[in-house]
Amino acid sequence: QIGGNVENFDTASYSMDVTRSQGGTITTLFNDQLIIPSNSLNADATVQLDVDNNDLTPGAGTAALPRKYKFTPSTATFSPAATFKIAYKTSDLKGEPEADIRLFLFQSGTNTYEEKTGTLDTANKLFSVSLTAFSRFAPFVGIPKELKVPILATDKGYNLGEWVVLNYGSRNASRVSNVRAYLN
Repeated sequence: QIGGNVENFDTASYSMDVTRSQGGTITTLFNDQLIIPSNSLNADATVQLDVDNNDLTPGAGTAALPRKYKFTPSTATFSPAATFKIAYKTSDLKGEPEADIRLFLFQSGTNTYEEKTGTLDTANKLFSVSLTAFSRFAPFVGIPKELKVPILATDKGYNLGEWVVLNYGSRNASRVSNVRAYLN
């Protein structure tokens, strides 16, 4: 399919051929949406959105929302920005306030997750962010003091165990700090 919409085909992976001139929208079974405006994508591409269980460990005082996301191709860039809307239910928040929903973007060059600011729509239970490029994303409610991320492969093909990729130390911090590695 060229341009247009893809909806509810698979709970794990969604794919759509997107032309630069038409853009398109991918809607997941969970009502998460990727909206690519016309003339936004840097080149025609097959866009893929992989949805998986959020198995990242956020640390005390924080709850991981149920899903994490990986977008490809990594070479895709957007101007104007694409919009990604994450749908959530009150039960996903595990008693934490909606105002504390945060999305973290994986920075592959530094093996860190960095907070991505967004807009909260409590009436429709959506958290929206603008994307200028694709990456991996993990939503949380609260600000993780530490986030352990499994590193599955390196340039040598080894499993490195887990990397602690952010340590905020304070609920007011907004950037990644203290990258440490753990080998199991």
